[in-house]
Amino acid sequence: MAAPFLELVAPSGRLLDAGCGAGRDTRFFIERGYVVISFDASIGMVRKCQEYPHAYCVHLSFSKIDFREEFDGVWACASLLHRPFEEAKSAVVKLATALKPKGIMFVSVRAGKGDSGENGRYFQYYDDKMVVALFAHDPRLEVLRAWHSTSLGPDGDQGNEWINVLVKRRSRQDLRNIAGQDPAGSVRTVDPSAKVAS
Repeated sequence: MAAPFLELVAPSGRLLDAGCGAGRDTRFFIERGYVVISFDASIGMVRKCQEYPHAYCVHLSFSKIDFREEFDGVWACASLLHRPFEEAKSAVVKLATALKPKGIMFVSVRAGKGDSGENGRYFQYYDDKMVVALFAHDPRLEVLRAWHSTSLGPDGDQGNEWINVLVKRRSRQDLRNIAGQDPAGSVRTVDPSAKVAS
């Protein structure tokens, strides 16, 4: 899952693991030589993440993010889906601000319609049009690639369907070059009327 993201982020780069949970991915990135800052809204998850050597995890919610151009990559794997859609859009703006120009963001969300509560947790489901809209309001962002994947269930059977997205923060020169264009149109690399390619 991380390979397409890491192909675009320089080795030893600085990463933000956004909504890190117990720190599985934080550990994965540290083992590969990246400098990782992690955050989670659950203090229990923060403590769990900090058990891993060299992990630095803070107790923080998406609404409180205040990083500015500090990271080469932002990893938001299965985390934004726990916020309602409009809140997730606001979080994307904050995550984009945390990225350095030309930095890369990975986001994965659960495919489906509507929302639900499972085991006391909120889930927002996404279709392809919603994924486009998640990024289209921020002219700094360019969607590079979007694809569907399926996770395995606990018994090895087919589990949940996911939509995965790689996004780049445009450089200041790129933004000057597209000045005067429709910002929403300028970031749409996925046709909202078409199925995102697997």
